[in-house]
Amino acid sequence: MYALVKTEKEVDDETVQIYAVEENGRIICDFTTDKAFALKIVHLLNENKVESNHVIDIIEDMVYSWTQRKARETVLFFYSKLYFL
Repeated sequence: MYALVKTEKEVDDETVQIYAVEENGRIICDFTTDKAFALKIVHLLNENKVESNHVIDIIEDMVYSWTQRKARETVLFFYSKLYFL
């Protein structure tokens, strides 16, 4: 089961709360400041029983499509900070 966790990151000398997906206590990916969006992704991952090796690709796809509908400023995606299992 995947869970939502809140982390903090330094962005431009400012501390920002970022939501992440974790599995078994390990953060897979931190990707947004929007809690509702993060909860939706965690729910969909669990509902569809997604294997961990596909999670990052799914999050990338959802973030891309979501940013097409909402302002890019609400999403912080750290490609260089992805955590792999």
